Amino acid sequence: MNTKTLETMYAGFDLHYDRSDDHSVWSKGHRQWQAICHEEQRLINGGLASVDEIEFIKSKYFGELK
Repeated sequence: MNTKTLETMYAGFDLHYDRSDDHSVWSKGHRQWQAICHEEQRLINGGLASVDEIEFIKSKYFGELK
């Protein structure tokens, strides 16, 4: 996996999954978010991407998260 894969993960992610009344939607979104976080850490720890690079890519899909 690389930053292109991470971008694909961001693109397919429902940022508002945690507002769903449907537990299966919440569970899917939670698993996807955990996978994204894991991939971000793998890229950073492996020296394949910097925190700034990941934050820039993330902002393209989610805007500025607070």
